[in-house]
Parts: sequence; structure tokens; C-alpha cells
Amino acid sequence: MVLVYIDQADHQIKKSSLEAMSYAAAIAKQLGCEAAALVLGTVQDPLAELGKQGAQKVYHLKNEQLNTLDVKVHSHIIATAAKNINATVVVLAHNINGKAIAPAVAVKLEASLVTGASSLPTIENGFVVTKTVFSGKAFASIQMDTPIKVIAIRSEEHTSELQSPMYLVCRL
Repeated sequence: MVLVYIDQADHQIKKSSLEAMSYAAAIAKQLGCEAAALVLGTVQDPLAELGKQGAQKVYHLKNEQLNTLDVKVHSHIIATAAKNINATVVVLAHNINGKAIAPAVAVKLEASLVTGASSLPTIENGFVVTKTVFSGKAFASIQMDTPIKVIAIRSEEHTSELQSPMYLVCRL
């Protein structure tokens, strides 16, 4: 299972989270598993949009207190959800919130972490993620060897491909 943290602001799902959802769906396809979205807080956007981006399941913890980022609380919820659904990959947008949350989630899950990923991983010889380094002037390929992986994807690095909206929304 690939789990994606869906970031929101002012009750609207951020565009970078839709891109992360599409990226996660592509990873799930590579691995032959499902992609699931985790939405924290109240959102006005229809959750069906996540299904269009490739989510087979949407877990929604609808609580107004989660509308404001609290790294400790959010990272705990994401890590707990990842454990509960046996996620092997956790994806976040590499935005201000993702940069704060991803390391904490990786520590809680004892996972490897790549921030600023710029392409889909290759899985032929292990799980290798490419990211930009030196202000985008070079690339680094990083082998992720732990059972659980946390990836923060750079915005607009993975173009969204609309999927058929086959999904299940689970209110938590």
C-alpha cells in the first residue's frame, strides 16, 4: 500500500497534494498495490478529485483542530495510519508542510527518507529515487533499503494523469 498525506489550506486541497497523489498512484502501479489518501481536517473540495488522481481509498479524519498544522500531531497520525494499513511507501508534497512533517514521519516509522524527489523510483535493482541537488544543477540517485520509505515529491515534477474515479471514502 502507498499512503499519501493530502495537505490542505483554508479547507481546500493543495495542488501539490494532487500531484503527490498522482505520483503515489504511479508508484502503486509499479509495485502492484493500491494507493490511499489521508486527509486531515475539514475540506470543502470534493474528495472524488483524489479518486481521479489515482486513490483507491481515501481516509478522512474530519476534525477542525487538524486544519492548522501541528507537526507532532500530524506526523503521529500519518505514521499511525501508515502502520495500520501496512503502507510500505508514504508520499508527501515537498512544500512547507511536507518539509516539516516528512522527517518526523520517517523517524516514527524507522523509514528511509528522500526529500525533493524529482522522478518516479526505479525498482529493477532495488528502490532508487532520483532528486535534484546543488540547486537543481545535478541529480542524485538514492537507494532506499528500509522496508518503509518516505518520499517528498517536488511540485510539478510529476504530471497528473486523470484516472477513472474508482475509490472508497472512509471517514475516521
